[in-house]
Order: sequence, then C-alpha cells, then structure tokens
Amino acid sequence: MLKAKQGLEAHLVVRRERVMEAEKKIAETEQSARLLQSEREKLQLERDDVRQQLFAEKDKVLALENERKEFKGLKLINVKCWNELNPQDQLEEVDEEPSKEEDEDEDEESGEEEEGGA
Repeated sequence: MLKAKQGLEAHLVVRRERVMEAEKKIAETEQSARLLQSEREKLQLERDDVRQQLFAEKDKVLALENERKEFKGLKLINVKCWNELNPQDQLEEVDEEPSKEEDEDEDEESGEEEEGGA
C-alpha cells in the first residue's frame, strides 16, 4: 500500500510539472499574441498614414497638372493674341511636350532609318 501511495504521489508530481509547463507555454503564447497584436495595430496605423500621404501627394500632382494645363492654355492664348497684334512677327503655336503617340512614331521612324543605313 505504501508503494502504491508513493507511486501515485510520484505520478501526481509528474502531472503537476506537466501542467505547470503547459501553463508556462500558454502564458508565453498569450504574451506573444499580445505583442503580435500590438505590432499589427501599429502597422495598420502606419499603413493608414502612408495612404493619407499618398492621397495628399496625388492631390498635389492633380493640382500641378491643372496648373500646367491652365498655363499652357494661357500661353496659347498669348501666342494667338501676339499673332493678331503683330502679323509681321508671327509666333508658332507649338506644344512644348509632344504627345506619346508622336514620340512612338518618332521612335519607329528613327529605327527604320538606322536599319536602312546599316
């Protein structure tokens, strides 16, 4: 009977140790989960800030493009007025920036010339 009692006590000691180890792992896991959650929240806030900055930059770009278009329109009006007032000294109405299609056409033409010359 004494051996059986000692065996049960030893078995209980082993079980308690396993329970304590499991509780320790649970506590570590919960701590890790809390840290990961706080890191996730921090990253979400950072992402939101970056998005706001991106939208602000997009708004700035749109405003600058609108100003450029307005300036281009005013420049064209200025040239037309100049040409009306000074018929002897005409200015050309030229786009400063060629369109993308014109750039592609020029690239194709220069490629054909290089092939023909070679």
